[in-house]
Amino acid sequence: MALDLKYGLSSSGFLVPTYEEVLDAVQTDFQRRFGEDIPLTANSNFGILSMSFSYFISKYFQQLQLFYYDAYVTTATDTGLDRQASNAGITRNDSSQSQATLHIVTDGEYLIEAGTQFETADGIVFDVINDVVTTRQSDGSWSVDVNANSDDYGAYTNTPANSITIISDPDDNIISVNNPEASNGGMDRETDDLLRRRIITETIANPSGTINGIITALTNLSGVKQVGAVQNPLGTVDSYGNPPYTVHLYVLGGAKQDILNALATYSGFGPMFTGSESGQVADDSGTMRTYYFDYATPIPIHVNVKLKTNSNWDADSGIGEVKELIADYINSLSMGANVVLTKMYPDIYSMDGVDEATILIGRDPSNLSSQDIQVDKYEVPQGSTDWINVGDDNTAMLTGYTSTTNSIKLDFE
Repeated sequence: MALDLKYGLSSSGFLVPTYEEVLDAVQTDFQRRFGEDIPLTANSNFGILSMSFSYFISKYFQQLQLFYYDAYVTTATDTGLDRQASNAGITRNDSSQSQATLHIVTDGEYLIEAGTQFETADGIVFDVINDVVTTRQSDGSWSVDVNANSDDYGAYTNTPANSITIISDPDDNIISVNNPEASNGGMDRETDDLLRRRIITETIANPSGTINGIITALTNLSGVKQVGAVQNPLGTVDSYGNPPYTVHLYVLGGAKQDILNALATYSGFGPMFTGSESGQVADDSGTMRTYYFDYATPIPIHVNVKLKTNSNWDADSGIGEVKELIADYINSLSMGANVVLTKMYPDIYSMDGVDEATILIGRDPSNLSSQDIQVDKYEVPQGSTDWINVGDDNTAMLTGYTSTTNSIKLDFE
């Protein structure tokens, strides 16, 4: 079948025809071969054959385009991107458990067995990893600190400090449980976008004692999504309060001990670190050395979108698609990147049925505006469809909320 299609590999990339363009070419070829007067309606033999051929030809072009894109890190997806990562010596991070340190108080000396479960008020369960026995403290109480992992996997298992307070199976010998620090390390399966960033970072610098090398080493840790660094090369305290000649690392996600171990492995006698998170790791001689860093601050971005639509608008999936587009843009931002309002509009206006769109954004759902959101170097914008409201002129927009123990009050404009 001779198709006069100017598509495929070209100087500007790989061009793919639409189904309609393929169908037009196939039907034109049919008319040339079998006569101008052949029926090409949807219920005719020639019409059915041309539509069937066109469907598979268009799918074939789409698959060829995917193969073409898989040759480049910036456009590869799924298994193609996994192969690109393998070439760089890294693999995609799978989902992981959250890790917590629990402080358990008991009525006298008591064995806390591995597998003993504790949980948060919203049902995130943590299992004690090893058998431990409580010891008598200076104030006469009996307690012990234990390591525990979440039952489930994913970022949602990361819990704030003082939230793991429930004994899953009540035990008269256990008086209380608590997590003095937030649990961390829980991670969703690494997305294509995050893996792509890691591949690019790896090509800039391999894990080493340089700043870029240390960032690469930290980025490769399970649960770590992004790493940023604020360097102070001057002999005075900088505008962020960092001491002279220090490097302040900000890490989004990851287990504290894994981060400390990576700093000990790759920093050597290199940069001096500063930060509020600290811990000791033994060097090759057995000497305990203290390392410092900070966790980056995730900033939830709240969005209200008001649309004016026409008859082409998909009422079933349109709102969900708008939310996904905005959340994807926000989550694509790097640490310290400002949230630019105007960058949200092109994707929305590209959707069928959208005539007008008005977007308001902010850190607080009760204080949204049409201004860009300024982000500090140690902050990471976070987007979620749960924080995005989409409506039309007849839909009230959520402006805030007030929560109590047993209820939540929603405020609308």
